[in-house]
Amino acid sequence: MADIALIAVSFYLLQWASFFGGFSYIRTGERRLEKTLWNLRIDAFQKPPFRLFLAAYAQGAYLKTAGMVILLNLGMLILQGLAGLILLSPVIALIQGFMMGSLVAQGDGRTRLFSLFVCIFEIGAFSTAGAISFYLGVSWIVYGAFPEALEFVISSRLYLLPLCSLVLNGLSEASGIFFRITGVPGKRSVEEKLYK
Repeated sequence: MADIALIAVSFYLLQWASFFGGFSYIRTGERRLEKTLWNLRIDAFQKPPFRLFLAAYAQGAYLKTAGMVILLNLGMLILQGLAGLILLSPVIALIQGFMMGSLVAQGDGRTRLFSLFVCIFEIGAFSTAGAISFYLGVSWIVYGAFPEALEFVISSRLYLLPLCSLVLNGLSEASGIFFRITGVPGKRSVEEKLYK
């Protein structure tokens, strides 16, 4: 149990360090990555499921928005799970944290502050999923003890950590409705296709 706890804490800290690296990189005035991420987000929000998420958020539909956040981020949990089995989840955590920080840095002051709160749970979900699957991958590849490791994860209910964090992420991100958080790039930028 101590091994997996150490891996989980390490992944969480790694992803936060990467997040602040991306945040700082954009805040120093890097325009090419900023422009690319902004424009890709505008394009992504033109199509489902992101367009549906934006519509639910704009309508103030809290539970629908929370459910969509959970469903959209579930794919990333699955990716982390698969990547960890082949020991690639630390790489995914680094890239993901950097991209998240790069996007958050482009928001207004309120959006950046709110996003830090939301990322407690979002990074928690992704890092615990990556850590658990990395533990399973090491147990399988290095020690040949995959069945025992899997039994431990199931019996100790560790798989609930990323799932609970994911639900909290969905609920917290949807609460931006109540605080009038615009997000990145924001509804107006998406609707008017305000590319950089």
